Amino acid sequence: MNLFDSVSDDFQYILDSMGKDIQINGVNARGLITSTSINQSYDDKKIKSLELIKRGDKIKYLDEVYLITSEINGTRNGKYYGLMRKTNYVISILTGTERIDTGQTDNLGRPVYKTVNTYSDEPCIVANQTATVGSTGAISLPNGNIDMIFQDNENTQKIALNNTYTFNGQSYTVIGFDKTKTGIIIVKCSLTTSN
Repeated sequence: MNLFDSVSDDFQYILDSMGKDIQINGVNARGLITSTSINQSYDDKKIKSLELIKRGDKIKYLDEVYLITSEINGTRNGKYYGLMRKTNYVISILTGTERIDTGQTDNLGRPVYKTVNTYSDEPCIVANQTATVGSTGAISLPNGNIDMIFQDNENTQKIALNNTYTFNGQSYTVIGFDKTKTGIIIVKCSLTTSN
């Protein structure tokens, strides 16, 4: 047995005895979950697993959904390490339309259909935007704008400019996207109304 196998076996023992049942993108797995104090404003946790994890993965842990927010640069001794943050909202995203039979018929006896929108519920992290420095060196203040951080997937890619979402009685309009971090999509939103 080489050193790598020994370390992997030791971690498997730790997973078996102290690990927690989790789901990675809906697939059952085991992970070692520990708290972290990186950012006191969020429920961040460290995750270690023998299963492949990557940024953007949805982790279900203790009936809550977390997103892996850190880059995973391969394994260390056969283990995957990452940082995950608990999602704080579920957003209904318009994903398309479908025709449904109304149960009625027209004058010629043909079925009458109506077109309805279809939606997918996607967990996300909603966070206040922070100040940014533009290419000219000017500081841009967020003025109550928010970021919605999602897993980058087929449903979240259907979010479009000018879509509007409401949180706590305030409406926000999509003004841009940040796709620079593989696995997640950051949707930039501007405050449009406040109550």
